Amino acid sequence: MLYIPKITASPVIGFVEFGNVPLSKITPATIKRFLEKFNDKPGARDHIRKTISSAWTWGREYYDEVPRNPCLELKAAPRTSRTRYITDDEYAVVYYIAPSFWKAMMEFAYICRARRIELVRMTHDQILEKGIQLRRAKGSLDEITLWTPRLKKAYQIISELRRETKSDYLFCDTNGTQMKKDTLDSQWQKIMGQAHKDGLLEERFNFHDLKAKGVSDHEGLISGHKTLQAKQVYIRKTQEVKGTK
Repeated sequence: MLYIPKITASPVIGFVEFGNVPLSKITPATIKRFLEKFNDKPGARDHIRKTISSAWTWGREYYDEVPRNPCLELKAAPRTSRTRYITDDEYAVVYYIAPSFWKAMMEFAYICRARRIELVRMTHDQILEKGIQLRRAKGSLDEITLWTPRLKKAYQIISELRRETKSDYLFCDTNGTQMKKDTLDSQWQKIMGQAHKDGLLEERFNFHDLKAKGVSDHEGLISGHKTLQAKQVYIRKTQEVKGTK
């Protein structure tokens, strides 16, 4: 768990702190040096910068003593997008050894081009007559993925697995509660480790790479993103297109 210093107001008027440091002493360079500790985790680094900036903006709205937000003077550090594309063979061997729960998760992630969190939060009311309604996270556009034989099979797998479990969630644990991130991470790493140990997989991949494969393989490259820039993060293979007539 990452600790983010909180902006607080002291009983002494005119003294506002960032952790134990007066805000007046915090400069853009201070924030930059702090964020450099997370250079090996660009996602976490950007999240921390945005959290600090949001807290600082909140402080400015309530306390006259809060100086200008130093995060506004920092440029967002460039991020290198992942280029890992999962081949059909790699997908097939991992699917083969995966437990039933993960078989269904893999198929939903790939076919619906879904993040894991979107599947973990998926409820039974999203199972529609025409297909699967995906409530996308991070401000992306919701959509309905129409039924295909393969998607129906995946749904049958998870439905049968949790047939005796009462829960609002489709991908719940055996007690019917929402799956925890640490549990999911541990189980997925175990699958990856087994595939690598058995010589079935030379290079491991993240579960999130399944969405990228789904977008890359999709005829319309549909990802739910509102901008081309966001969409390009998930296109992992060179597309073949028809020439202009």
